Amino acid sequence: MGFKDHAHFQLYSFRYNLKVSTTIKTFDVTEFLRDEETMAEYFNMALADPNPDMLRLAADNIVRARLFLERDSTLGFQPQ
Repeated sequence: MGFKDHAHFQLYSFRYNLKVSTTIKTFDVTEFLRDEETMAEYFNMALADPNPDMLRLAADNIVRARLFLERDSTLGFQPQ
């Protein structure tokens, strides 16, 4: 069983014969990029990183976050 988005794991307690189920959600930074100030700070942190892949990743995440915000505003949802 590999790690996937919303991977479902089942933990068993044999001593008490209980079955406990939990869901683990993959971290997505776009959930936290909800305004221009946060996006700018995130992008500046990527600029300061010596790894050039971080800049591309940050730009991709910011584009996705803006698309999500645009979709949400079109549908009438307010950012939390």
